[in-house]
Amino acid sequence: MELPSFEGLEVLVVDDNRTNRFFLAELLSRWGMKPVCVDTGKGALAALAEAHTSGAPFELIILDGHMPVMDGFTTAENIRQNADFSASKIVMLTSAGSRGDGDRCRRLGIQGYLLKPAKSSELFQCHRGSAGNQGGGERASRDPALAPRVMQESQDTGG
Repeated sequence: MELPSFEGLEVLVVDDNRTNRFFLAELLSRWGMKPVCVDTGKGALAALAEAHTSGAPFELIILDGHMPVMDGFTTAENIRQNADFSASKIVMLTSAGSRGDGDRCRRLGIQGYLLKPAKSSELFQCHRGSAGNQGGGERASRDPALAPRVMQESQDTGG
């Protein structure tokens, strides 16, 4: 099985915490990706629009689930409602999962759901697992190694 290439991959990192943005940008840069960091959901939508206009859309969005004003799920919903951005894969990072997150991730086509602090190996596997998964949004989020809380919730609540 051929591993996906990360070299030159355009990535949008959305997190209100500066330390988290720095850590993710450093990690992604080491993998050869080209991260752009913003600190709000509104900033994410503006960055996505600008990238689309310039002809270099983001292939991957790493999104903090808990942000003030516009949280990660609301941001993801806005992203999915815009056809110009809908091909971007989304990985949600959260410091604490909530009941219903698994269903929300599947409904919004979020390819990965990881608890913070996410290990670099988890991020790698999450992206690797979603490479080539256009719009299905279930492959990585159903992998118990990548999203244990999502899997547990689905099994406990029947969906």
